[in-house]
Amino acid sequence: MTTRYSHAYDAGYEPAMPVVQVVVQDILTGRRSNPMIAIVDSGADGCLAPISIFQALNLPHQRLRRLVTG
Repeated sequence: MTTRYSHAYDAGYEPAMPVVQVVVQDILTGRRSNPMIAIVDSGADGCLAPISIFQALNLPHQRLRRLVTG
């Protein structure tokens, strides 16, 4: 039996993208971020989040890279 998941699509992206609401939590302290919307990418090798989330929760990072858009 195959499990299927369905996510709402955000038409603000072109093409529309599936999105979910997420919270980042420090499993050691229980501190949590505010809820935010994340794009669902089932083929992704990793994930990105704003550095401000990690700084606010004092979370360690593995690697820090700057993403330039434009």
